[in-house]
Amino acid sequence: MGSVLPGVSVRAQPTSRIDESSSNSYNHVMTMRQPFRFPFALVLLVPLVTSRSNVVVAQVAPSLTAVQITVPVGTFQQPFRTNRPLLSFDFNSDAAGGSFFATSEGADIPMSIVLPNGGAGRVGGGFISEGFHQVRVRIDLSPFGNPPNRLTAISDPVIVVFDRTPPSLAISTIRLGPDRPVEAFDPNRVYRTNADSIQLRGIVNDGNTGVPADQITIETNGVSTVTRVNAMASGIFVVDVDISQEPDGSIDLRLVANDNVVSPREGNRSEVPVGLR
Repeated sequence: MGSVLPGVSVRAQPTSRIDESSSNSYNHVMTMRQPFRFPFALVLLVPLVTSRSNVVVAQVAPSLTAVQITVPVGTFQQPFRTNRPLLSFDFNSDAAGGSFFATSEGADIPMSIVLPNGGAGRVGGGFISEGFHQVRVRIDLSPFGNPPNRLTAISDPVIVVFDRTPPSLAISTIRLGPDRPVEAFDPNRVYRTNADSIQLRGIVNDGNTGVPADQITIETNGVSTVTRVNAMASGIFVVDVDISQEPDGSIDLRLVANDNVVSPREGNRSEVPVGLR
């Protein structure tokens, strides 16, 4: 300590300090007195949320001007022929911007499908009556709307001939060998020959709505060697039947006419038996 005046006592004063608890209380008070600061991120978020809620998504108006059948193809000169009671019609269209309905018109049993996004599709059509049918595909924006307010497009027709009738087949003459005479054919007679081949002549016809005669095939059935020929445009045919591989005894020979509608395997067929030993 320093010098002290005589007779005067000096008392040391304790050093001033704020204890930890007081300091915490002070800081708390100061904190409460500070002005409130609005979070900057929240300020930015509010206009973003508001702007999103005001966004309007532009919708494309429905449109439709044309539709075309792509499969099958058929004209009056070369119609599409079938013996199947149900056909599928593939089509393309420029329908867009809405849900559309496609319907087959001209079939005995029209059918419809939904095109949720327009464009291409496939619709069926049923057939009952034989003969010519003009089939079109019709597309509508809505089948329930008022006609003046509907979008509609109709395709050009596809000509379909529904044919389930086999061609008529008749054998007119038979020749039982190269050295045998030609004679009239009798369907109730059993012919006998030792020749290696016989010859059959006849005529075939598929009616007014059937295939042309020269598209009809005539083939042998029931013998080892199958012979197949096409009739002439007039319907006349000549078939040389090979029976050289047949055993002695009865021969189960049948002559078959096939109009080959759809395919040779699925065509309409008729047959005439030939009694032969």
